[in-house]
Amino acid sequence: MVSLAGRELLLDSNVLLLLFVGLFDRSRIARFKNTEQFTSGDFDLLLEFIGRFSAILATPHIFTEVSNLAGQLGEPARSELFAILRERLLVLAEEHVPATTAASNAAFIRLGLTDSAIASLTVSRPRCSVLTTDFDLWVYLVSSGIDATNFNHLRSSLLR
Repeated sequence: MVSLAGRELLLDSNVLLLLFVGLFDRSRIARFKNTEQFTSGDFDLLLEFIGRFSAILATPHIFTEVSNLAGQLGEPARSELFAILRERLLVLAEEHVPATTAASNAAFIRLGLTDSAIASLTVSRPRCSVLTTDFDLWVYLVSSGIDATNFNHLRSSLLR
């Protein structure tokens, strides 16, 4: 794959959750209800894809969604995964988008707070790409001229 040094990649909630669960325990990816749509091969694909970028970003809204989704894992795995979340959150770039800014974005009514925050952030960061599994968000971003990749398209292109 081509290097995208100097480019930033914003990971949407489901992709970031896949990353954290895979770092915690690859075998849990297919067994955890919030990541069961993915495989360990998808985790490998994600690692390869994000390795092309110089920085990985998320918003507090994304981190909150990931925390809520990860919190549905039963104990003791939940606490072990949260220890990894705590460790890894320190190395990811957190970009704050105020809720009022996100709510002012045209995407808010259709896509909600987290996705409109993503749209707001990427408009002001032309070197930022988005990786998502959310079709509606992906369509909105691409139609707005924002560089976005639907992870499901990456996955299906490998099956051909």
